[in-house]
Amino acid sequence: MKKMIFLIATVVVFSLTVSAQDSSSFNEYYGKYKFAEGSPVTEVEIVWQDNTISVTSDMGTSAMKNTGIDTFDMDYMGGSIIFSRDSATQQVKGLTIVVSGMELVATREIETTPATGTSRIKIVMKKEDLFSLN
Repeated sequence: MKKMIFLIATVVVFSLTVSAQDSSSFNEYYGKYKFAEGSPVTEVEIVWQDNTISVTSDMGTSAMKNTGIDTFDMDYMGGSIIFSRDSATQQVKGLTIVVSGMELVATREIETTPATGTSRIKIVMKKEDLFSLN
């Protein structure tokens, strides 16, 4: 009987862990994606909002539900989002939104940091300095 209870408890904990989403689960998808000129939407951004991964644009925000590797359903008009990857690096390079019979293809906007004003400060300390009470 104890084994049966342990088995049931293990299954319940495992299923809760698998179904739980946190913001770090989707780090590789976050960012801005630009569509070709003339597209009904110029850009979308994939963000973590209200405890779920979401897509935002000028048209509003829609929650996304992970349905497979690099594929998501979105609340808006029963659409779906499929992410594409670079074959060499396997990093996410774009996405395709399929909604209302249309396929909208976007490329990921590479985030760059300005050359000035963004340097990190490095402070060199001795081990003894960490334990000093002065």
